[in-house]
Amino acid sequence: MNVKFVIPIIVEEVTDKCLKTYDLDWSQLVLVDNSKESFGKKYEGRGAKIFYYPDNLGVPASWNLGIKEPSDFLWIVSSSVIFNHGFSELIEKTQFANEWGLLTEESWHCIGFTRKTLDLVGMFDEKFYPAYYEDNDYGYRLKLADIHQGEHNNLPKVGLDVTSQGIAMTLKAGKVSVRFDLLEEYYKKKWGGSPRSETYTTPFNIKP
Repeated sequence: MNVKFVIPIIVEEVTDKCLKTYDLDWSQLVLVDNSKESFGKKYEGRGAKIFYYPDNLGVPASWNLGIKEPSDFLWIVSSSVIFNHGFSELIEKTQFANEWGLLTEESWHCIGFTRKTLDLVGMFDEKFYPAYYEDNDYGYRLKLADIHQGEHNNLPKVGLDVTSQGIAMTLKAGKVSVRFDLLEEYYKKKWGGSPRSETYTTPFNIKP
């Protein structure tokens, strides 16, 4: 099975600690460098596919670059996660995935989807820029596709031996500015309510 990993990166120190635990073939790795410094150049020559967006492509668009790469299974990984037994643990855990994918206790900081899910649900909504609410949006679309139903879901869930460097690292580092009010407003327009209070079954209540 062709497994790949997509990781948006923007804080150099955080990324270095994460990738220090990368112990697989680097050709499986897709890095989306959203830093002004383009520090991802230090990882060139190892086989990873690296995209550079010094003006910040944003999280959903970065994840979409991973979706566009050919793979049977895509792990979406946050650079804030340190894998204590290396990324090879994710390869081991992939065996527990079903036809749709696999959840972990790290939520959207580490989540895997099969090509079947990605083809059915589609790309992440890049209007949730630069980040936040794109995961709620995709989660609701998974629910509408009968793939993920909250507590009663069709996705297995596994634990990982990881160390978290913290949440909202880019915000804490002052790398991005987020208008949460505008993101929530867009989400409500799209789904007729806030996350977990949606009323529409099609985006913007447009009937097919």
